[in-house]
Amino acid sequence: MTVGNGSNGAGRHQPVSAPLLEVRDLSQAFGAMLAVNNLSFEVYPGEVFGVAGPNGAGKTTLFNVITGFLPGTGAVLFEGLNINHLKPHQICRNGIARTFQIPQVFSTLDVFNNVRFGAHFGNPHLKNENQVIRDAIDFVGLKGKEIAIAGNLDLFHKKSIMIAAALATVPKLLLLDEPIGGLSPTEIGPLIRLIQRINKELGITIIVIEHLMKALKELSHRLMILHYGEMIRIGTPEEVMVDKKVREVYLG
Repeated sequence: MTVGNGSNGAGRHQPVSAPLLEVRDLSQAFGAMLAVNNLSFEVYPGEVFGVAGPNGAGKTTLFNVITGFLPGTGAVLFEGLNINHLKPHQICRNGIARTFQIPQVFSTLDVFNNVRFGAHFGNPHLKNENQVIRDAIDFVGLKGKEIAIAGNLDLFHKKSIMIAAALATVPKLLLLDEPIGGLSPTEIGPLIRLIQRINKELGITIIVIEHLMKALKELSHRLMILHYGEMIRIGTPEEVMVDKKVREVYLG
């Protein structure tokens, strides 16, 4: 495989000396409403970091600020570099890729060219671009569908295209926004296993937003719960799910 950063994910359960991503006192407002409110946390190399919370908690806004789609005050440090004022393509080329809640694909293009766009967006001068594209397509299970038109495929395969396009940028950090949302019960398991393989086999650090707590518990090494843009708890899934405040505001 040529996709991935070459890490084997070893030690991902234990914090290392240097976080891969540091969010410091981050805020983002829509008018008078603070969607993200003075938020600070760290993500360490090789871990899967889950993010959950009620609708409107600021989860997607957080992703939008980290990836440069929205401005924010505070600092977002990636490998020690403050990326808070970079443009989305610059952030991507520094090693952060993302997917969206609603699949963002080029409906009239085939699978191969959708993934090619990701590769070019993330690494415009990649010498082995075609091989990276083929590896990404194969890794997510789309081999044999390279010439299929993206708009004709179902939701599961459109999500797979998005993930393949993100992998083709050769990221160090992958942000997944509700990757399981809308899938059938028979599709959830394969998608969870794909995310685990991305983390374990490609050594890519992952932040995943998801409402399905069972899936987050299976995926995440640590979990953060947001409420009205603020962190109310961070810890292992087991620690978070027994927290009284988390149960009151989110789990019911």
